Formats: sequence, C-alpha cells, structure tokens
Amino acid sequence: MMKVMVDGLAANNSQGQITSIVSQALEIRKLSNCVTFVVVSDDAIFLTTFAELCLKLRLMIWSSRLLVFTRRFMEELDGLHKFLSVSNSMVFTLFDRVRLPRVSVNVVLPYTGPKYNIRQIADWTLAQGLTLTSDTRLFPEKFSKFLVAPTLDVGIELLPHHKIYWTQDKHAEGGQRLIFEGTMDKTVQYYAKSMNFT
Repeated sequence: MMKVMVDGLAANNSQGQITSIVSQALEIRKLSNCVTFVVVSDDAIFLTTFAELCLKLRLMIWSSRLLVFTRRFMEELDGLHKFLSVSNSMVFTLFDRVRLPRVSVNVVLPYTGPKYNIRQIADWTLAQGLTLTSDTRLFPEKFSKFLVAPTLDVGIELLPHHKIYWTQDKHAEGGQRLIFEGTMDKTVQYYAKSMNFT
C-alpha cells in the first residue's frame, strides 16, 4: 500500500509524491503480467494529476486494471476522461445515504463525446450486493467491439489497383463524397462492421 498525503502540502511537494508513487507502481507493473491498482481519493486535482502521470509514464497496459473509489460525481472528473477511456478501469462512486450507502460502478468508453462516454454498469448496496445495471460486464473489452458506435477517421494507403473518385452526395459536407474502392476499403468495412464503428 502506498499513500500520498496532499492536505497542507505545497503543490510541488504533492506533485513530487504523486510522481514517486506512480513510478513505484510502474516498477510493480513491470514485474507482473496482471496488476490491479486501487486509487481512493475525493480530490479531483490529485486524481487528474495521477491520470496525467499514468499516461505520461505509460503505467497502464491492458492486462493491468484500475479501480478508482471516490465520492466525486463522474461529471466532476473531466480531467480523468482521456485516461479512463483508454485504460482497463472502473470508477466506484459512493453516494452517502443515511444507513443505506449506494455505490455506482461506471466505465468511460473510448471514442465518444463527453455526453455519451460514461456508462453505469452496476450498483452496489448493502441490501442487494452487486447488481449489474446493463448488459455490459465488469471490465468490458472496450476495443474489441465498441459499445457505442463511434465515427472514426481511417487512413488508407492508395495502391495502383485501388480506385478513388468524387461523387455527388447531398448529405455530405460540400455536396460531394470521396469514394474509395479496392481491397483496403473492403478490409476497413469488414472491421467497421465487426468492431461497430462508422
């Protein structure tokens, strides 16, 4: 267990402690194929700094898991969006209710806008235990099939046997759509269908 005490410390001192903790966690991750990191904090600045350092130092690989426990609402954790969307992570949000606490279990989806990126997948209460609230499983495989179909830009190499041309399309920007035909297009269309993207 590693702790960072941020109350009453100067910002530079806190940053140094967080950097040290993330560096130590990276060494642990390098020694193991599967590590679960648990972060407990209600401090949005600490959580954002932690996320930025994890991205910078490449702490998380897909076999690593992250559990974030907080009383902050997901909407208050904007600084974590990028990190949570590309990592194998879940956020547990505790809602204080007198004698009946409830924990909401959420994931952040990749390649989605801010309105659609958060998906609640489970609830936990003392009375009912853990209850799945969607068809999404815990630690969903975010990149094998997108849960929310994003629109992606795809770069394709133009080879001699491919055809590329413009066609009229009143729904496209500027009234024209670029058409690409060939084996690469068929391959991208295959992946788009199987992975659920446009």
